[in-house]
Amino acid sequence: MKHLMIMRTLLLLALMCTMMHAQGQTRSFEIETDPLNFFSNGYNFNFGYAVPYCAFRLVSYKTELPESLHGNDGFTLNMIGFAVDVDYYLKEKNNGVFFGPVILYSKDELINALRQKINNDQLSLGVRLGYRIMPFKKQRDKLSGFYFTPFVSPFYTIADDKVFTDGSRFAYKQVQWWGGVHIGWRINVTNR
Repeated sequence: MKHLMIMRTLLLLALMCTMMHAQGQTRSFEIETDPLNFFSNGYNFNFGYAVPYCAFRLVSYKTELPESLHGNDGFTLNMIGFAVDVDYYLKEKNNGVFFGPVILYSKDELINALRQKINNDQLSLGVRLGYRIMPFKKQRDKLSGFYFTPFVSPFYTIADDKVFTDGSRFAYKQVQWWGGVHIGWRINVTNR
């Protein structure tokens, strides 16, 4: 029930973003990815809709987190999930500094040193802070085309620790940090 309430709140924020723009202003559709996920036996695809000062994004991802990130020696953590985030930009043209809430949900596969597997659900709530860069002047003027976005995201994880039949225990870190550099493409549409 609590998870549903959080998702509804974030979707309401996204709806408010889309209603804030006046007739004639530019809207954008964006597609982006985090290349790092492809190097960790996974993928990451982001689909976004943006109006001035605000962007709403749906994310589908799969990744294998190394021990150094999940902190459990001898375990493998495979995550498949989705995320919803709303980014608020300091500039009307949706470039430069942004921040906003993010919700991540994943189905985790935990594998211990004996190759025993347990599946688990994970919900994480966080904040993204980043900077949108459009490196080519011609595209910056139109605010469409190629961009890249470095970001960092602290988040709080809601998931139960799991104990395997051999007595080994996988413990989730409640507070974690994540970051990356997304690359993407923006297409503008203007209302008439």
